[in-house]
Amino acid sequence: MTDDSHFSEYVAHVFIRFDSLAGVLVTDKEYPPRVAHTLLRKVLCEFEEQVPRTEWSRANSRDIRFSALPVYLFEYQNPSKADGIVKMQKDLEDTKIIMHDTIDAVLRRGTSLDILVAQADELSDHSKLFYMAVTSPLLFKSSNHILFQAKKTNSCCNWS
Repeated sequence: MTDDSHFSEYVAHVFIRFDSLAGVLVTDKEYPPRVAHTLLRKVLCEFEEQVPRTEWSRANSRDIRFSALPVYLFEYQNPSKADGIVKMQKDLEDTKIIMHDTIDAVLRRGTSLDILVAQADELSDHSKLFYMAVTSPLLFKSSNHILFQAKKTNSCCNWS
């Protein structure tokens, strides 16, 4: 049986096995309940292996030596290090934040690119108009130098 009792700032996680061996873990509200219950299960299983069943009911808690408990408590101080799923969830959240930032930057950059493309199109249109004006037989008929310069300047443009 498992239970989580919530108090003002803390949560008491309780795990009672079929053989009446029980464990209680008090954590802050941010500690993941799944990790707390995993810790309780592991501690109770190891307790059963290290401490004979005959000592459970008649011994005082000070009389029982259970050296694995401090190791587990130290290991589970940071739930993301102790539990692979929590670590994956944290990594996934970090990745989602990075992806959102990247998408926002691309969208902003896309807007800037649209403006640059519009400006380039406008510049190309003005260049075409200038070329047409210079090459027109009615205007600048005798200005070979201006015609040569316009052709040279606009040699990259295609007027198809």
